[in-house]
Amino acid sequence: MTTAAVGLGLLGLLVLLPVLVGERRGVSPRVTATAHLVGLVGWGLLPAVWLACLGSSIGASLAGIQVAGGGCLFGLREGQWQLAGYLPAAIAMGLLVWHAGRLVVAARRAELRGVAMAGSIRREVSGGAGVWVVPSTQPAAYAGGLLRPRAVVTTGLLAPLDEAERRAVCEHEGAHVRLGHPRVLVLGGAVAAA
Repeated sequence: MTTAAVGLGLLGLLVLLPVLVGERRGVSPRVTATAHLVGLVGWGLLPAVWLACLGSSIGASLAGIQVAGGGCLFGLREGQWQLAGYLPAAIAMGLLVWHAGRLVVAARRAELRGVAMAGSIRREVSGGAGVWVVPSTQPAAYAGGLLRPRAVVTTGLLAPLDEAERRAVCEHEGAHVRLGHPRVLVLGGAVAAA
């Protein structure tokens, strides 16, 4: 069996294992979770293993050492190994752009607008930022949005607090907007997801 066949077999296992196990009825939740965990760990380790293998194969090629089966180069001739390096990079960039797009859409949905904005009160905090206090019984505080990031705090969170604690919560959320955290988190989330 060639190195290419082993590599393609393992890649196929990573793709098919969660799909096959997740589609079946009556499969134990532990088996399903384990299949998905194996898939996630495999996909997480794949770039590191591929780059290590590719680096050793390129090093062996440059040193003039013959590697059985071509190593990770799968028998490619000298000069063709660049394609083997560009393909994973293109896939990684494609994943990064796809996840970034998904996160941008999610960030746009999190922006405060419409009826929620009309019923909100702006509370000034230090640094010129403002925090929007939204009437709601649910305790929540977040800084979100992409084009116009805003800090949002609900009345359900502020109601049981005294004035110093309310000010601290509002200052904290306002600092997230002032420091640009919502946009940084979209970029970081895309990188982490890819």
